[in-house]
Amino acid sequence: MSSTHGGTATIPHTLMHQQVRESLTGRTGTLMDVLSQSLGFTDGEHRYAEVAYVRGPDGLEFTANPDSLERA
Repeated sequence: MSSTHGGTATIPHTLMHQQVRESLTGRTGTLMDVLSQSLGFTDGEHRYAEVAYVRGPDGLEFTANPDSLERA
């Protein structure tokens, strides 16, 4: 089940709140949230993107493609 927050929707992810590694860059951290965010309209269709928010060991968050995350 997802929840909505100001035009975005939280997407369930099996690695939520666990240590993850982003396979494209090698960055690691704790998966904090995955959101479906509106990209607006293109060719008359509403487009969305899923974005993962990961908190790195330095306390700063970065975004990643949820499909590129693996257990660290």
